[in-house]
Amino acid sequence: MKKLLFVFFTLIALAGAAAQTKFPLRVNCNLSDADLYINDKLYTKTTPNLVIQLPPATYSIKVARQGYLEYKANVTVPAGGTTLSVTLQPIGAATAPAVIPAPSLLATIPLNVLSNVAGAQVYLSGKLVGNTPLSTMVVAATYDLVVKAPGYLDFSQRIQVRSATQINATLTPQIMQYGLSVNANVAGADVFINGNPAGKTPFNAQVPQGSYTVTVRASGYVDFSQNVLVNGPAQVNASLQPLAAVVTVNANVAGADVFINGNPAGRTPFNAQVPFGSYTVLVRAAGYADFSQNVLVNGPVQVNAILQPLMAGWQLSLPDAAVNKDLKGGHWSQIQIYIDGALQKGSTGQVMPGRRLVRIVSGALQAETLIDFQAGRSYAIEPAFGVMVK
Repeated sequence: MKKLLFVFFTLIALAGAAAQTKFPLRVNCNLSDADLYINDKLYTKTTPNLVIQLPPATYSIKVARQGYLEYKANVTVPAGGTTLSVTLQPIGAATAPAVIPAPSLLATIPLNVLSNVAGAQVYLSGKLVGNTPLSTMVVAATYDLVVKAPGYLDFSQRIQVRSATQINATLTPQIMQYGLSVNANVAGADVFINGNPAGKTPFNAQVPQGSYTVTVRASGYVDFSQNVLVNGPAQVNASLQPLAAVVTVNANVAGADVFINGNPAGRTPFNAQVPFGSYTVLVRAAGYADFSQNVLVNGPVQVNAILQPLMAGWQLSLPDAAVNKDLKGGHWSQIQIYIDGALQKGSTGQVMPGRRLVRIVSGALQAETLIDFQAGRSYAIEPAFGVMVK
């Protein structure tokens, strides 16, 4: 309800602003220097081609000059303006006779009523007399003229018929209101009508007929905009597309698997459009430790993954039967282990995967072998010592 009231008052404010636009009232009078009153206030004097700029409304117009009958009429100034023809009659020429003849004997005068809407109904002092374009004969008098048509505001004017008279009635369309609904694939998205905040999705309101630009906006999504002509119930279905940016993943191992939030995404080098948001990027390759990085995507992002090779473990194991436990300083002090010619410290360690030459030296004895070390595996190296008699 608050949203509808907001839109309602916004439209009233817009209508109020539109009402300040002025349009011409052209007054054609047979006399110059007559006093022209608007709403009983002296406004100006008549001229051969008098044009007055007024906001759209209905005004009480009076034209007076000494020695002439006053002219009075209610004139509606629509959008686009209108023209008022005024003929002032000398007072002596309009003096009523002492005896008023019977109505059937009164002289009649031509009255023509035209309008911008064909077939509009014409009323004289409350009586329907025909439809536009109307040509009729009336008795000289003052009449309240009303012209009506469905979907239009009434045209009203007080007219004095003293001689052949023509009235051009400009009817202004009524402002009809229709339902406008706006739905979106994102609930609570902001709705703007002609750039003005109107509410949130799902949105429903009554709006005057006319053309509108409807914009739907939500954080993390591309704005949706659509022009809509409202001349009946109208609906806008906004499909908001997530904002996206390019995510690039490079690695020191070509063809490494890329996972985004645990889902397979591709292989390095990797490029893809990803909607704005937070993600966990994981890069995996056989023989290497996994690489993981959290990223916030609100623009282009590049991840450079340095994969570390997995090591192979080794341990020298000596059978008890082959160990001289009485050796001074312990048997380990007499044993040296070389891998690819590099002396190792201790009896355990790690080595890069691959084929390696392992040599074990103890005093004058040595043994060596080639071992294919695989990443992530552990190897127990147990030299064999025996005596052969020939």
